[in-house]
Amino acid sequence: MSSPPPIPGAVPNVASPTQTRGAPPPMPPQIPAPTPGHLTRADAISRHSSVSSRPPIPPVPPTSAAPPIPKSASSVFSESSTRKHSTLHSHPEPTPGSEPPYQSIETAPPAPFIQRQATRTSLESSASTPCIAPHIESNNTELWWTTESLPPQLNALETYFEVEATEIPKRGGRLTKYLVYYILDAQLGCTTLELAYDVSEPERIMFFHESKHKVKADRKKLIEEYTKYGPLAYNIAVGSLKKSFSGEYVDYIFSQLPDSVLLPIANKTYGAVVYRNNNGDTKFYDDIRPGDVLVVVNATFEGSTTKHVGVLKPQVSIVTSFDAEKNKIKVIEQSEGMVQQARYKLKNLASGKLRVFRIVGRDYIGW
Repeated sequence: MSSPPPIPGAVPNVASPTQTRGAPPPMPPQIPAPTPGHLTRADAISRHSSVSSRPPIPPVPPTSAAPPIPKSASSVFSESSTRKHSTLHSHPEPTPGSEPPYQSIETAPPAPFIQRQATRTSLESSASTPCIAPHIESNNTELWWTTESLPPQLNALETYFEVEATEIPKRGGRLTKYLVYYILDAQLGCTTLELAYDVSEPERIMFFHESKHKVKADRKKLIEEYTKYGPLAYNIAVGSLKKSFSGEYVDYIFSQLPDSVLLPIANKTYGAVVYRNNNGDTKFYDDIRPGDVLVVVNATFEGSTTKHVGVLKPQVSIVTSFDAEKNKIKVIEQSEGMVQQARYKLKNLASGKLRVFRIVGRDYIGW
């Protein structure tokens, strides 16, 4: 079989000479330089450009690098404040949270809109569950963000919220206001709304709608939170026996706790759930301990007598003891204006709802 024809332009295979011991290898053949009469195309172009009548273009001097953008919002923001709000009642202001990261607001859209995006948060873990935020819309005729109020869609909800306001001066004397809403519902579902607007044109805003996660019950965390606040709440409750209060009794207990505690929401949520009973459907997340909060809603207890509790409003009390064998819980509560002791047998609950909450800190939900 004959060998295939050689490829045009290819270098032929040349066998390497055998190299003897001590003898240097032979020098490769030198390629003669082309004569002036046989210039290659590239060389011709190079020579043509070298004799051009135009002067050479001077090199562009290097420019200095732009200064780095500051990473922390504290170096950009000129003034910041935090305000706390509750749609139902007010409480002592808790310690403000950390300052939010700076978001660019240079290219605001011509009309208000809501931008929803999934954002990872400190609450996203194996011990968290999704929390769907309510549908939020903006209306140019209701500039609710200028008064740091809740959107109309949330006013009817039982929520607790805080607002962080920061004023950012811009070139040309313009002033931009940056707001962060931290909204917490009665199920410990967290929602964050971030928006910025020009003070001279408040209708030009940018929205960043962030759905966070509510914390799922974790026994280890519940025990850790109990050691912080449980014994303290119990001692305050015992010291209040035989006293009378004009307001809500448990609100007084919370007012005596550290500022780091998570405040009640809508007179129905007092921390993280450790026990729930819905018409006999029960579930424990941790043992009921002294200092926990018992909430009874529209319940009927049937034993030797029938007892109705929490019909007009939830009955809220502080747990003093729990007997797991007898399924009996003892509490301190306010009845007819006087703080006194009471007891409930959980097995006698015929109808209604019963919750036991663990008092927790703001860091429990990432605040």
